[in-house]
Amino acid sequence: MRLCSVEGCPKPVHGRGLCDKHWARWHKHGDPSVRLTRESGTGHKRPDGYIAIVVDGRPWLQHRYVWTCAYGPIPPKYQVHHRNGVRDDNRIENLELIHIARHGQMHSLARPPFRHSPETIEKLRAIAKARKGTRRTFCKVPGCDRPTASWRLCNKHYLSARYHGELLPTRRRPNAS
Repeated sequence: MRLCSVEGCPKPVHGRGLCDKHWARWHKHGDPSVRLTRESGTGHKRPDGYIAIVVDGRPWLQHRYVWTCAYGPIPPKYQVHHRNGVRDDNRIENLELIHIARHGQMHSLARPPFRHSPETIEKLRAIAKARKGTRRTFCKVPGCDRPTASWRLCNKHYLSARYHGELLPTRRRPNAS
């Protein structure tokens, strides 16, 4: 197995004598050794309201970085929560560490589920009751009494219209008397 031609890279070759990572860098920038990163400490506000930063070449969400600097690593199944709900307010006194299940419960309570008004529910029940038993429709081709599949046609006539561009006539079966 051939290895990447970049010095110190032990990964297998993808193409042009380079591993996946170095080939992608060569393809995008023309040089497999190019490594573009943001300056340490720079950041931006994401569309979801959180602030993303880069520290020592590693991307962080700022509230998670602030918590980690103050209290150490965040344990598995725990999340950093903004007490006041403002996602870019990353003061340590505004942050708390809570279990992922509790965090989900807190945010689901903040957005009550959509519910119809009682009048709308009554109208929907009346419509459903009126339709009960009339759900099944039959083929619109005269003389065909098969249930519909699509286009208000039975499966036979639907396939005929779909593949032949025309409806085939329905053949009547002779009575077996």
